[in-house]
Amino acid sequence: MSDFSQMLPVGTVIDGRYRIERYLASGGFGNTYEATDMKLGCHVAVKEFFLSQHSMRAADR
Repeated sequence: MSDFSQMLPVGTVIDGRYRIERYLASGGFGNTYEATDMKLGCHVAVKEFFLSQHSMRAADR
């Protein structure tokens, strides 16, 4: 079961380029999101390395 409080919020922009559109899935090593590559104008998958048992989000994301 996923802890949705640990997912990147929709609208988060990574590296000034990839805007998170929606959460797709989680696995043993992280989370996968659908995102928009704002430079190329296309949809991409973003894989986030996030070990849920060993990682947590900072309150000041």
